[in-house]
Amino acid sequence: MTSVLTNASALAFIDSITFDPFLRGFLSVMVGVVVLFGSVYLLLATNSGPRLGMLLALAGLFGWFFIMGVIWWIYGIGWIGNDSVWETNEVVIGELEGSANENLRQLPDLDENPDLLELSVEVVSTPGYDGPLPETIADNLDLGDWRYLPTSNRARGDAEAVANAALTSGENDLLTAESFNGAFDSTDGYKVLGAFERGGKPKRANDSVIERVTNRITNTLRVTHPTKNAAIMVQPVAQTITPVGEAPDFPVPNAEEPVVTVLLTRNLGFKRLRPAIFTIFSGIIFGILANMLHRRDKFEMEQRARAEAEAEEEIKLAKAGGKKAVTEAKELTGAST
Repeated sequence: MTSVLTNASALAFIDSITFDPFLRGFLSVMVGVVVLFGSVYLLLATNSGPRLGMLLALAGLFGWFFIMGVIWWIYGIGWIGNDSVWETNEVVIGELEGSANENLRQLPDLDENPDLLELSVEVVSTPGYDGPLPETIADNLDLGDWRYLPTSNRARGDAEAVANAALTSGENDLLTAESFNGAFDSTDGYKVLGAFERGGKPKRANDSVIERVTNRITNTLRVTHPTKNAAIMVQPVAQTITPVGEAPDFPVPNAEEPVVTVLLTRNLGFKRLRPAIFTIFSGIIFGILANMLHRRDKFEMEQRARAEAEAEEEIKLAKAGGKKAVTEAKELTGAST
């Protein structure tokens, strides 16, 4: 039975292989490797010999890999891992005291800051609003470890997108209950009243040059990454009946409905882990190959020096032997006369 399943799996794998793009891509990569790497090796092998040519070609290849990996590692490009994303942690309906997360319980409810709540409702309820923004009030509030996220902050847009997906997924039975009248069937059924964040690496206190440099250096050298959370507060809109032939009213939050808070946690991912491993591995292989070439050069230098010393010794012996032969010849000539 096991052999039958194995054969079936092998046949299924073979059947899934298609010429385009599987075999076409594989053959393209192999041809590129053979042409690029093979042509370099061919030139080196014909000039330096097959073994030395192979060492030189591999050392150059892994040296290039190392430099490319450093660029990938620094700029977060190339063969990267998963990027950092927001993940839904909890959905709280009503007061935040009922949250299972201690940090979220420390965030004041919007009802505790009526000025912020009133301005937030006005912003999302007025078409083409062009007045003071909620962050002008939130900056003067005591939010503990939490910070208000303005609409211009890119982190808020990313967090709202994840929160919208969690609210409209239909996986939370409390949100799909009849009490909300389908408000969370789509993003048109509610309005975002506010967004807050806490944790993460420390922000700079001001925009001075010294503070910018100090904050960049300390955050770069920081080994651990503090947990970063975001809280998105939404409220269902008021249900209205639009008469036939008239334009629908602009949706406004329903003050009688509870505020729903979505707690998000930042997953940092491992974006630079693959480039780091690739760089370290390439550096190690390049170091080994460079050491082999270095030891080979030293051995050849020792052999050349030894050969030169032996040649000089033979020349000296030859010269000494020649002088002795001349002396003997002179002695024989003098004796005969």
